[in-house]
Amino acid sequence: MRQSRWTPALLAGLAFALLPADARPQAAQAPATCTVVYVLDGDTINCEGGVTVRLLLVDVPDRGDMGEQARAYVVGLAPKGSPLRLEFDENPRDSEGRWLAYAYLRDGSMLNKRLVESGFAYVEFSAKNRARLQELRDAEQGARSEHLGLWSE
Repeated sequence: MRQSRWTPALLAGLAFALLPADARPQAAQAPATCTVVYVLDGDTINCEGGVTVRLLLVDVPDRGDMGEQARAYVVGLAPKGSPLRLEFDENPRDSEGRWLAYAYLRDGSMLNKRLVESGFAYVEFSAKNRARLQELRDAEQGARSEHLGLWSE
């Protein structure tokens, strides 16, 4: 007599496939907005609901005087309770599970760009996420020309 080769994993996969689409667990949907809970550093923000947002295409020094100034600048623009509108690019998450986004303030300006044009951040190239790359590079060039922040020496 021949034995069945139905393994538990195969049976579970078949059961999952037979579920209606609306009954299947969904991958986390990218949030359209974020309410600021805490500014971790100049380019990372913790939001309500356990959402962490890493600002796309910018890098802020994590330590030292410039890092503290950048964090204070972001807190001034987006204090606790502030709403941010989020826009995503090709790759919406990083390897740490943070949402990668262009964040827009209440006045419609892009927080990422404000950091760069004020000299608190430099543009960080991404092969996947490039929708606003030229806009941010232009802002960085302006900060360099004006010798602002990171470019003051």
